Amino acid sequence: MLWQHGGVHVGHPVIRALRAAVFTAVCVLASAALHVLVGGGGMRPGGLAAAMAAIWAGAYLLAGRRRDWPELLALCAVSQYGLHQLFSGSSPVSPVFSSGHEHGPGLAMPMIHLAAAMCSS
Repeated sequence: MLWQHGGVHVGHPVIRALRAAVFTAVCVLASAALHVLVGGGGMRPGGLAAAMAAIWAGAYLLAGRRRDWPELLALCAVSQYGLHQLFSGSSPVSPVFSSGHEHGPGLAMPMIHLAAAMCSS
């Protein structure tokens, strides 16, 4: 059974699309900005657009029912891993974000993506 509020089902396609768009904006833009601040390189606009499209599609497909927090955290962690791989492989020619330095050793990058996953779940 779908959760409903005021007679409108959360699983209704328009509501799902809006929820997916909000989640996508928060998840991708926060992840991209934090990725750069922690030492990742910049990314091309095409890489950012691909990330937005992929995360929106996944969020839309998964928004048909309520999910428990552990399931959301796992899904967000997988999303963050994918975003990290996409951002790391999107070497800048004309970056949208750029810190001017590349990945450094240590746990900073995995920790920031884990924090982003926890915040977006």
